[in-house]
Amino acid sequence: MPADVKTNRDRTAARILPFPTPSTSTGGQTVVPERFKILDGKVAIYQRTGSRNWYAEYSITGAGQQRVALKTDSLTEAKEKAECCYLSAKRRKVDGKTARSWTFTAVAQKWCEHIESEMEASRLPSHWEKEIRKVQRYWMPYLGNKDITEITKADIRGFIGWRRNYWITGPGRIAPTMIVRRGGVAVEVKAIEYVREGKRLCRPAETSVSDNRIKNEHNAFRNVLKFAEEHGYLTELPQSPEFKQVNNCRPDFTLSEFKHLLTLSLERCRFDHHHIMVERFRLHCFIVAMAYSGMRVTEAMRLRWQDVMLSGTGEEKDIRLRVHGKGHRGEFFPLMNVAEAFDHLWGLAEFLRSKPSSPDDWVFAHADGTRIESFKKGLTELLKAAGLLMNAEGKRRSASSFRHLYATQQILAGVNTYDLAKSMRTTQQMIERFYGHITPQDIKDRLRPEWKLPAAILQSPQVA
Repeated sequence: MPADVKTNRDRTAARILPFPTPSTSTGGQTVVPERFKILDGKVAIYQRTGSRNWYAEYSITGAGQQRVALKTDSLTEAKEKAECCYLSAKRRKVDGKTARSWTFTAVAQKWCEHIESEMEASRLPSHWEKEIRKVQRYWMPYLGNKDITEITKADIRGFIGWRRNYWITGPGRIAPTMIVRRGGVAVEVKAIEYVREGKRLCRPAETSVSDNRIKNEHNAFRNVLKFAEEHGYLTELPQSPEFKQVNNCRPDFTLSEFKHLLTLSLERCRFDHHHIMVERFRLHCFIVAMAYSGMRVTEAMRLRWQDVMLSGTGEEKDIRLRVHGKGHRGEFFPLMNVAEAFDHLWGLAEFLRSKPSSPDDWVFAHADGTRIESFKKGLTELLKAAGLLMNAEGKRRSASSFRHLYATQQILAGVNTYDLAKSMRTTQQMIERFYGHITPQDIKDRLRPEWKLPAAILQSPQVA
């Protein structure tokens, strides 16, 4: 189009604008527009250089200066929007809300970016990535563009029903599927896709949602709200409903069951095939180390030889472990049975590699030195062979059951819960709620003390 030809839009702008637009030239130079004020100068409307859209700027007492993109190039529409934004901000301030409206999705995205930067700087452990996925997969689709200041207790309660139907009628209904084997039968299930260390992976989705899972996902949501409050997106946290939580502690072993398991484990190590014998003996050492130390599985899998500190010999021998996992780091003193298990693991690694292990080597490692990711398969086979895979309540045992065994036996041995909590890197409340599998049978002798009563009370009544 020739430069001297004006469109209808240009003519309209020339009639209504009280000052030149950014595209207006004077002597070949762009003229920067002046501010155009409305509402007795309380609101300024302006255009930025290089843009025909209008912006508004105003101040709210106690909230500072606010700038709003009006997203229109029409002055008439811009004036209406600017006035509406200003009055809305004033009303929000009177109602105790933030002057500017923020959607939950926008704030949640900022929270995700904050958590990612904290993990990159090693100020937060890597398991916070799971919290990000909970917010992105469930809470952001559920609340969407709802104003974060208008989230109510009813909205939060409504998440429970929405979450239970997520894979049926919610967004999860269009998720991809995958084939898995359950009970020897191939079945098609919903799949969750995610990225880990640059690799795109998928896993079966758990379509049945427990009360504990919903409570954990609600905790991730509360973290977003606390972040919003700290950064000024929210003035007051909304009330949350009471979430039902089932006592879902893992099963442990009785001492007789544990003795039976150790006996069978040693018998299974006597196998003609060298590779199988080595794998089973390594599993046996893992069981001993877990049961007599109370370590978490993640802590054991991350142990390097530099974290195993042995000192002294004979009766003076001692062992100290340095562990980290589940956001906890610390040192503790396990029972001495652990030292024997680690001595066997050291000797086994030296035999297989024909050289001593270095401080950086993994304690639980394959013959080539690579870290063992899990003992789940071998332990499941052993538990099945021992008839101990399920406890009396029908709960499935796992490697975590040895931590519960350790806590229970330590309490029965007289270790107080404060000392035990320090050693296990948890709290007294967690010990009493989840780890202390004490039965009346275990403490029946302590429940039958000898009462010292007056002799008269113990005498038989005289028959007249």
